[in-house]
Amino acid sequence: MYSVKLGDENEDKNAKGIVKSVIKKDLKHDMYNKILTTGGRMYSRMKVIRSQKHRVYTMDINKISLSAFDDKRYLLEDGISSYAYGHYKSM
Repeated sequence: MYSVKLGDENEDKNAKGIVKSVIKKDLKHDMYNKILTTGGRMYSRMKVIRSQKHRVYTMDINKISLSAFDDKRYLLEDGISSYAYGHYKSM
């Protein structure tokens, strides 16, 4: 996930696995920053259309949309910088 503030009102943001309409409407740059600094989680509710074995149905999903937890990185003392696991400096 990432969020980049471009000027006063323009934001470029992304959250993998979250519906674009939820990203555009509910997630703001300040929320990304707050979750990153506090280490919390934010859940979002989405309605999606799925098909399985040629049957189409709708689902109401409650999913973690923002989280500061990353299990593939070694976090440094500042809480923001990180190294990939296996990096020579992380050992």
